[in-house]
Amino acid sequence: MNTGPTISRELLAEAMYALFEFSPVAFCISTTDEPSYYVRVNSAYLRLFGREWSELEGQPISLHMSGSPDAPARQRRMEKLATVGFYELEEVDLIHTSGHVVPTLISAHRCVIGGASVDIEIIVDNTDRKALENAIRQAAHTDTLTQVANRAGFEWLLARTIALPAPGQAIGLAYIDMNGFKAINDQWGHSVGDAVLRIVGQRLGGAVAADDRVGRLGGDEFAILFRVPDTALPQRQRFDDLAKTVCQPILIGETILTIGLAMGVAVMNAPKSPDDLLNRADRLMYEAKASGDLIAIRLEHFEAPSEANPADLG
Repeated sequence: MNTGPTISRELLAEAMYALFEFSPVAFCISTTDEPSYYVRVNSAYLRLFGREWSELEGQPISLHMSGSPDAPARQRRMEKLATVGFYELEEVDLIHTSGHVVPTLISAHRCVIGGASVDIEIIVDNTDRKALENAIRQAAHTDTLTQVANRAGFEWLLARTIALPAPGQAIGLAYIDMNGFKAINDQWGHSVGDAVLRIVGQRLGGAVAADDRVGRLGGDEFAILFRVPDTALPQRQRFDDLAKTVCQPILIGETILTIGLAMGVAVMNAPKSPDDLLNRADRLMYEAKASGDLIAIRLEHFEAPSEANPADLG
């Protein structure tokens, strides 16, 4: 059987060097010690991060890391290299020289070349796939009627906010139920009711701070997620002003409609789960609604529930 010509190690080395230099995929060779330093990168790597080799030579590879070299995810990858000698297709965010994040997929292999231990990384630009994933997530998490977050999206945002605490910041949640909406829907029909909900969503989105998040939890129920300094907890006036903005008369065609709202606002320094805030804000909203006022607000600051004694939700 003809197996083809034998390729010498020298010829193979030349072919691999050509592959390294001209590959459209980024390659990086670095030392295995800590901190790890650049040994060599190819042209695709330089293009991916907007660098010249003269800027990288002799520099630690942490130059393009988005987090600390001691971050758990990187330590886990380093442990794989130390124990099994490789890892494959790990999602890693790196930093372009301009400062923007470059999502990547990295596969790495630890080997000995010329008596020196090195790590060889193959780095694939993952920007397009992550953008598609984010677009799909955004679509799945957006209420099609009002264009604010739907319940799944809002709960995802709430869980993420709790999981990533900001020092010195409390987390607040305003739970809103529209007063008078059912009567409008019954009298004028669903098309008018939908128009009212769209306007409410727009007003809420325009009335909150840039970092606040608005969601529609279902029907005529909305919510606002926000952070505040734990030394300057929000006062009732903030939500009175918000309610006045949202509850301005609504003109649909030639018809002027009046709406109100019941709002429960729960603020907590360190909630341990989404329910810690959702349940409290929901209870406060029902207390406000029970007042019978067109616009009613209940605001309360809570201590975080203890581990031993989960929150008394009242």
